[in-house]
Amino acid sequence: MALASKVKIDFLRQDTCAYIKISDNGIGMNAHRMDTCKGIGCKNLFSRVALLWGKIDLRSVYTKGATIVGQLSI
Repeated sequence: MALASKVKIDFLRQDTCAYIKISDNGIGMNAHRMDTCKGIGCKNLFSRVALLWGKIDLRSVYTKGATIVGQLSI
């Protein structure tokens, strides 16, 4: 979420799942390398979702921003 001027956060509950979607208009990132990222924020995001047996979907285009969707069973 670097250099973003806008960030949108959506919450949704559907059946037995809760979703959070965070999107921005920042510089984007390499979505294919997120599982090997070394930043504290990235590691924290993946570890917290893993502790709750959740899933993360990251979509990003360099210079076009990023969208992260987290899914948790409730």
